[in-house]
Amino acid sequence: MYAKGWRCEMFDVEAAFLNAELDTVMYLKWPEAMQELGFISKEQKDKECIKLVRSMYGNVDAALRWQKCFVQTCIEPKGDIQCEQSKVDPCLLIRRDKEGKVKLLVVCYVDDVLLSGTEKEIKLFKTQFKKKYNITDLGKMKKHLGMWYDWKKNENNEPYIHVTMDSMLKDIVQTYEKIIGKEVKK
Repeated sequence: MYAKGWRCEMFDVEAAFLNAELDTVMYLKWPEAMQELGFISKEQKDKECIKLVRSMYGNVDAALRWQKCFVQTCIEPKGDIQCEQSKVDPCLLIRRDKEGKVKLLVVCYVDDVLLSGTEKEIKLFKTQFKKKYNITDLGKMKKHLGMWYDWKKNENNEPYIHVTMDSMLKDIVQTYEKIIGKEVKK
């Protein structure tokens, strides 16, 4: 189904995992280089450790913590964004107008966010989201989850998206050929 006037854009949340709160106390050993580079003494390295105040890349649950943080930001009843979380897919958020009509779809995959809606709604969401987080605006969706999106117009000047996944298909075929021990006819 094509929604007239809608577009699909992306942005990346900078250092997303570092924004998530911890709900358990976590400690880390000092990295080896800290002593070698002179930031801490051997005594400090042997007796002290690092207490994390936020989640970090490398934590087993960092992506889950960030997802919860992202959703909470978007669904806050008194916040600027005011989306609702899909009951079917927890990564999908929906913003509706007062009559209940869908104005914007938001999908978060790790730290990449897809927005689908009118240019005005997308711009408004980004502006509101930037009040709390730094983002890298990636513009129109071009590549996501191994698929390439090419924005085109047909003979009636109506927009459509041509989706390809050539490199992913090549990888799948090569893996299959390796498993069966022979080349697949093309």
